[in-house]
Amino acid sequence: MNDILKLIHERKSIRKFTGEHIPEDDLTKIISAAKSVPNFNNYQPSTFIEISDQKIKEQAAEISGMAHVATSDRFFVITADYNKMLIGLNEEER
Repeated sequence: MNDILKLIHERKSIRKFTGEHIPEDDLTKIISAAKSVPNFNNYQPSTFIEISDQKIKEQAAEISGMAHVATSDRFFVITADYNKMLIGLNEEER
């Protein structure tokens, strides 16, 4: 447990990228870990959308004020779709 807490407390945000490509296998593991975080009733409301078009990444960088988005190898928009929580519920439960 101490190793996990150490990792959490020592993590860093990287905003200067080397241009090195992130291998697909590494990315799959990272996204799998991100999807494993606890959420209400395990509804999994998150959707990961990869933006690979450079023009769109540049627009996202400009709109968000985060210049590093334009130079990232892999850029994701993560959405929360709370309608997913309604799947499987009957009218009374909704």
